[in-house]
Amino acid sequence: MQRSLSWLIANGFIAKVKRVRRNDPQGYDLSPLIEKLKPYAWERIQLLRARRYPEVLSDDVVIELANQRQQKSAEEMFGSLVRRLSENQPLPGEILDE
Repeated sequence: MQRSLSWLIANGFIAKVKRVRRNDPQGYDLSPLIEKLKPYAWERIQLLRARRYPEVLSDDVVIELANQRQQKSAEEMFGSLVRRLSENQPLPGEILDE
């Protein structure tokens, strides 16, 4: 779990929240992840408004449209995570059943 959290923090998906007191549990801020996902959510909203329902469920279409509107590609925003998911590779900290 700790390795996965460290990876998410290092890759800009979440951020640690500063503790007020020493005994407070560690909190995490998900706003970096939300910012990364906003362009993709916005594209889905636009497709719904245009009543292009089959495309709403197509991740390829949404990613392509979102990438056309912004400078960063999915690979630039999410690093090797996109490649790993597309190749069904294990993610950092993932336990494999063998």
